[in-house]
Amino acid sequence: LLYIGVGLNAKSNYVFLGKVRVRTLIGLMVFDITVILYQFINRYILVTGLAIAFNIVILIIIFYFVDVIFDEVTGLKNKEGFKRSCSEYIKKARSVDGYYIFKLEIYNLKVINEKYGYEESNEIINFLSKRIETSLKDFTNDYIIGRIGGDDFAIMAPYDGVSHPDMVCNLQTVMGSDDPKYDYVAYLYAGACEIKDKKSDVTTILDNADYALGYIRGKYNNHIAVYEGRIQEDDKNTKEIEQRERQAIENDEFALYLQPIYDTKTQRVVSAEALVRWIPEDGKIISPGAFIPIFEKNGFITKLDLLIFSKVCRNLRKWLDEGLNVVPVSVNFSRIDMMSNNIIMDIMSIINAHRIPHELIKIEITESAFNDNDDRTIENMKTLHDEGFKIMMDDFGSGYSNLNMFREMPIDIVKIDMVFLKNIEISDNGKIVVKSVVEMTKKLGLPVVVEGVETDEQYDFINNIDCEMTQGYLFSKPIPAGDFEKNILRG
Repeated sequence: LLYIGVGLNAKSNYVFLGKVRVRTLIGLMVFDITVILYQFINRYILVTGLAIAFNIVILIIIFYFVDVIFDEVTGLKNKEGFKRSCSEYIKKARSVDGYYIFKLEIYNLKVINEKYGYEESNEIINFLSKRIETSLKDFTNDYIIGRIGGDDFAIMAPYDGVSHPDMVCNLQTVMGSDDPKYDYVAYLYAGACEIKDKKSDVTTILDNADYALGYIRGKYNNHIAVYEGRIQEDDKNTKEIEQRERQAIENDEFALYLQPIYDTKTQRVVSAEALVRWIPEDGKIISPGAFIPIFEKNGFITKLDLLIFSKVCRNLRKWLDEGLNVVPVSVNFSRIDMMSNNIIMDIMSIINAHRIPHELIKIEITESAFNDNDDRTIENMKTLHDEGFKIMMDDFGSGYSNLNMFREMPIDIVKIDMVFLKNIEISDNGKIVVKSVVEMTKKLGLPVVVEGVETDEQYDFINNIDCEMTQGYLFSKPIPAGDFEKNILRG
């Protein structure tokens, strides 16, 4: 009867117990039954006590050391415990209409950790977790809460007619410290996803809540985002892109395009920028803006950047072998690439395999990479510069332009962000900014490329201030590498 009771209880709570615990219980039951049968057959050999001791040891190991479901700092459920509890609740509930899973993040916990150290930070985390749970009870007593990561908490709770922003704003008010021992301000952000039905998967819902959280993380005036509408559609598109990325490389769907760069005075082509276009089998071009940000987040961007670099080198080798008068090509590398330990080896392997003179390649990196001031990034760019590559800062002025970068980084060429040229015909402010940047870089001995030149008025202006190079639709759009060869190099 005892075994039947344990078996039925384990079956009805198998989601919460988890596979490891359930299988352990089943295994021990089979072991015990075997021992009882053996004891019945061999009554003079006592093994029952040994079997009981063995069971206790195994259960302690599995329940407290192997399959831990509680967070040791806060006493709340950990990620696995939270997911199991939610799954069990959904399974047994009569209805889950109006229930949501929230992922909460203490945004500046890293700053708190650095200020107070590990031990005291754990005290603060424990204190905040209790405040979150106490504040949550103002809205409902029907909830599950867990600490699912270093600065992440999760809640499953019903809607109950109370707006999500009200609940999160209420939680936000308890993030401060009233202990004179500590002086900190913590900011709470939340992503929420509705539990649609009893078949819903908790892991998927939590992932969706996390995706929504990413939309408002760090924003001043918005502390919650719900996984619906535009956010849901964007996530669907992201997952579709990620599912296709590797197959796209195998099918050679990423095409090399080149946009000529002109000498401003002579209007001769003096360089080109390598760009990528994703052209699937149906021929409908996917805009870089639709996949580059996704690849930068998931790390696939490095594989793509090296692929385009390889295509550039392959074309340059072909043109050199045919005796064409080739021009240097700038190749975009992500800030993610420059933080890699292997990027130098990968670049050198590709360019040396194609026997391309290093001066024919410009390494183009956005200003944000320079602003990161990461030691690995600085080291990698200095190594490339020492190897004879020209380093080009792209989109200068698009972010926070730290002038110290010109002292720390090996910059050879500056490219001014096209945003300054918008409405330049009617705005003196844009003219002043562009002119100032050009004058500053000239004093530093750095040539300037102005991109985004689309009108005669814009061209006349940059020509008058002696900007060396020009790039934009006024002269040429990005064109396939084959057309660049045909119309520019052979034209």
